[in-house]
Amino acid sequence: MLLDEIITLLGSEQASLTDALLKTKILLHQIGQKDLAAWVNNELNGYPDGLTVPKYRIIPSQVLANFANIVCRYSSHPIPIGHLTSEEQETLTKTRMWQSLPVLEQLISSSKDGVLRKPVPMELNRSLGKQLDKSFQIEYAWCAISVHDVQGICSEVRSRLLDFMLELRDTVGQTETEVELREKSNSLDAQSMFNNAIFGPNTTIVIGHQSSITATQIVTASELAERVRKLVEQIEALLPTSGLPGSVQEDAQGALAELREAAAAATPDVSRLRRGLESLKRVMEHATGHVVATGVLTLIGELLSRAAH
Repeated sequence: MLLDEIITLLGSEQASLTDALLKTKILLHQIGQKDLAAWVNNELNGYPDGLTVPKYRIIPSQVLANFANIVCRYSSHPIPIGHLTSEEQETLTKTRMWQSLPVLEQLISSSKDGVLRKPVPMELNRSLGKQLDKSFQIEYAWCAISVHDVQGICSEVRSRLLDFMLELRDTVGQTETEVELREKSNSLDAQSMFNNAIFGPNTTIVIGHQSSITATQIVTASELAERVRKLVEQIEALLPTSGLPGSVQEDAQGALAELREAAAAATPDVSRLRRGLESLKRVMEHATGHVVATGVLTLIGELLSRAAH
């Protein structure tokens, strides 16, 4: 079975991680969880501009430079950066690796000295050199990245995906056919399991069968307000590590603030709560395809289906 093939691939450091991810896409479609493939696609194709990379893809880097004066020259020497702003320091000392896994693997194999180099724009040389003796001029500066840290990204992806596959195997047990696998998968919260394994234990959005709601069940205003309060708390805790684009996170904070205020009213107004949910829905639709946005949109849809017009 495909699930066992993926577990075997992930369990061997010598096996292709790309093959395991491609097979994972197929498996997610087989069990009716194709929305979860957004993370797999990002790992296979690279993270697009504007999308925050997962924490395991942010790795340390050190600023090095070649600089000289008329007497001497230093090569590959660390330089002080304490005079820079905190944002500038973070940009130089924390590198976000947005490249696809196949590209990262190629970078690892092509490195001859165990170091990757990210050039620093030449226009920053003057600013970088302010803490050096005034007689020195920076010729070239770069951020040095350890290949071991890049390898750590591949190991994180392999380990996190293996955690999910093993839990899925433990839950569904032995299956003989794809139909049987899908039927058994329908009885578990695969999305929550996936989020927990891939993004961490405190970033779970429960959107599986356990939270399914029928549209015919209408809740009272106070019940809706209580559900909205819980939704707001859950999303606010999730946002910082969600990997959603910064603009989406910012707009979501505004929509959540409105919802929080509406839910806290002494006499909840269903129309106001619905408007707030619709506003948050529009924000999340800008990140359609992202696993977290998909989860939030599902929860919003369920709440709206139970809120009287």
